[in-house]
Amino acid sequence: MTVVERVAHARAEAQRETFDRLAHEFTPQRCDQLDGLPVTDPEVGTTRLRWLSTGPVEASPGWGRELVVR
Repeated sequence: MTVVERVAHARAEAQRETFDRLAHEFTPQRCDQLDGLPVTDPEVGTTRLRWLSTGPVEASPGWGRELVVR
């Protein structure tokens, strides 16, 4: 067995294990939420995906709380 074959086998095993551990987390509701991440949300004025990756614009007492709420 070559190194490339071993890597391919390890990658396939890791993919199977990841699926087995996470498949139950993907409920229809969670899938709908994930599908909505790249859609512009008028409430935040951008996509939720972009909103989640954007840090605070300025330091303020409430910025830590806002990040936790996200």
